[in-house]
Amino acid sequence: MATGTRQSSVRRERRREIIDATRALLDKQGVQDAPIDQIARAAGINKAQIYRYFESKDELLALTLDRYLEELDELLGAAAQREDDPVRRLDQLIKTLIDYTTGHPAFLDCTFALLRQPAGELTAGMSEGSMFRLGRALGRSVDHLAEVLRDGHAKGVFVANDPEMLANLLCAQALGIMQLMRVGAGVRMTGGGFPEIFPLDPQILREACRNGVLASVGASRPVKRV
Repeated sequence: MATGTRQSSVRRERRREIIDATRALLDKQGVQDAPIDQIARAAGINKAQIYRYFESKDELLALTLDRYLEELDELLGAAAQREDDPVRRLDQLIKTLIDYTTGHPAFLDCTFALLRQPAGELTAGMSEGSMFRLGRALGRSVDHLAEVLRDGHAKGVFVANDPEMLANLLCAQALGIMQLMRVGAGVRMTGGGFPEIFPLDPQILREACRNGVLASVGASRPVKRV
């Protein structure tokens, strides 16, 4: 029994070390430039050993994303506590999401790397425990939005008949705009019928994101920004 407990403890610690190494590497160079063999080297093991601890690269990314989401959950909780007014609270939650995303590009990388596939395919490459951890972390972050939407709807300042669905939509909307901010460019057609790339002002995109979220819930009045 004692031997089994020690082995489980060693395994958990090794998984934690690999996740730590993965996050450090992703923070440095992003998901696309971090193949599994490079992650293994950063963790001080070989590629084959990665799969002794994780069922797939997706599972490793999911548990790394779980780390980011734990941090985001704390920040969103603190932001929600600062405001009683639903309109200001929602705006501060979105601002917090924007600030965290722009400060941690790998968070966006991990999110889109996992969301590129249907839920059924994602769960097939992960253990039940890892899927539970990811779902719980995602749910906690989204629930900060759902809670303020329920409050605002009850007080008549938001239109949010289905706050849980709307919270998911608003998160996806905000993350999409953050990805556009990261790209830093849009495309338009010129008078001659040719496509043209043009720069996008990140501050304008930030404001568009915050304004768009409030507009999506029919916020009845503007909010003074901080």
